Amino acid sequence: MKLVVGLGNPGPEYEHTRHNIGFDVVTCLASRQAVALKKGFLFPGRRVQTRCGDEAAILLMPTTFMNRSGEAVWKAMRRWKIEIHDVIVIVDDVEIELGSLKVRTKGSAGTHNGLRSMIDWLQSDQFARLRVGVGPRPAGEQMIDFVLGRFRADEDLKVEKVVDRAADAVESFFSIGPNLTMSRYNGCTLEDAVEGERR
Repeated sequence: MKLVVGLGNPGPEYEHTRHNIGFDVVTCLASRQAVALKKGFLFPGRRVQTRCGDEAAILLMPTTFMNRSGEAVWKAMRRWKIEIHDVIVIVDDVEIELGSLKVRTKGSAGTHNGLRSMIDWLQSDQFARLRVGVGPRPAGEQMIDFVLGRFRADEDLKVEKVVDRAADAVESFFSIGPNLTMSRYNGCTLEDAVEGERR
């Protein structure tokens, strides 16, 4: 069993903000399987058991706030006996341009509070993560205002495409493996991908 975690903040005021793009990707994956994520009794997250790529998987969106995301992940791993190498988490990254993805099999939290919470709860950074670019942050804009803000109207189509492509990358991770997935998606902008499809 695999665990696919999208990080974000609960509540309608945070829907479709830059910080919640992990939620959007997991919602996209659920839509592809025609399933809906549901809140469980006494469980801090919305989840559904389905398939992702070639694997059985739990899709999970923690309903704690971002800086407490690790609690839901830890509880899910215990409940379904999931090993850390079977986890992939989807997060926003302001250091990466909107339209770009970066897949890693392990690594530090950097400045991301959701990843930091996961590392604290799991006592390990040996889980895969898909960083979805939401940057760059405009000069002079406060970080908190930027990540909790919604995308501009002229970015909406690009966001829709990058969410779809991020979902492709997660499915690829479980179908063809991390190395080929990293080779295919890392460092490739959305424009590069579109151009490649035209050739």
